[in-house]
Amino acid sequence: MIHGDFLALLDEKLRLRNERLIEKLLAWGELLDEAGWSVAMSDAGGDLWLSERAKRDLQRLGGVPETRAGLLRALGGISADSVHQKGEGIIVWSGISQTNETPEPVLDLTRREAEVLSWLREGKTSPEIAIIFGCATRTVEKHLANLYRKIGARNRAAVILKTSTLIN
Repeated sequence: MIHGDFLALLDEKLRLRNERLIEKLLAWGELLDEAGWSVAMSDAGGDLWLSERAKRDLQRLGGVPETRAGLLRALGGISADSVHQKGEGIIVWSGISQTNETPEPVLDLTRREAEVLSWLREGKTSPEIAIIFGCATRTVEKHLANLYRKIGARNRAAVILKTSTLIN
């Protein structure tokens, strides 16, 4: 009985750890997507996750495959220098025509949004910025939401990445 409880506990810990690792991989995939790379990840079961840019690229190539093998066939026409594989699970590529891409956003930030962006680039969290400003955390989050919308980003890392070339 004790042996079975130990194995059940170990199995649960491994499952939770794997879930956290998958969440981190997906976050990295989204960040690479924001940086201009297309990302595909497959699991042992053959399920395929594609970043938004990867989906657009594959549509340009004729359709979004459902399997890793289909993905590799679809990417066959891309320069080998543009496709990078990490083991059996992750494929990253660039070099597909970027027509119909959304234009680089023009920054039209309020003074407070610019201040939030500055503190965000320093690595401050929303509660820390709220303390600096002497306001509620919810107010800072509203400024962040406006930043995301104006910059065309989905998360903090994307805001920093997209604004790093626009602001010194």
